[in-house]
Amino acid sequence: MSLSARLAVLVVLATAVLAGALYSLDRIRAPRYPDLGFAPAFTLADSRGDSLGVADLRGKVWAVDFMFTRCRGICPILARRMLSLQDALAEESGWALVSISVDPEHDRPDTLAAYADRIGAGNNWHFLTGEKDYIFGVVEKGFLLPVKEQPGNEKEPVLHSGRIMLVDRDGRFRGIYDSSDDEDMEALEKQAVQLIRQGAS
Repeated sequence: MSLSARLAVLVVLATAVLAGALYSLDRIRAPRYPDLGFAPAFTLADSRGDSLGVADLRGKVWAVDFMFTRCRGICPILARRMLSLQDALAEESGWALVSISVDPEHDRPDTLAAYADRIGAGNNWHFLTGEKDYIFGVVEKGFLLPVKEQPGNEKEPVLHSGRIMLVDRDGRFRGIYDSSDDEDMEALEKQAVQLIRQGAS
């Protein structure tokens, strides 16, 4: 084999090795998310007077939390975290935030609408309410999170989780984040953006 032919073979081999290395590196750098199963099916009343359910969120990346408007425990923290996430996603498309009230007998649609306006929630943020037994069932059996009434506890008459859950475009859970943890919240914002951009590509 001539020298020029040998050089040509070496160039081809080197190119193949480099391409393989870059492909492997890209796979390593590509974000991976746990598959925690599907979000439960539900349909609830939106603060805007419509109904909203999982089927309406299909094709969007969405984050969900559980709250109530007269809560003086974890809810103010949750609201701030969701507001921060709203700001982080402001320039993106194909996303939603969902807040489900665990005090639905008090939090009717008009109450939630006033609350959403007061804290500065935008059009992509949905506040949902419905029948108490139905919501408690969705939270406990669907989202596998605790919820319990606490009569006599003025600060937090309903005990509920401070977690925020991230759901992908196909309705699969991709993360569970502690709203009291700054690092968790940074991860939530970053991973939500990555999931949105992956789906848009």
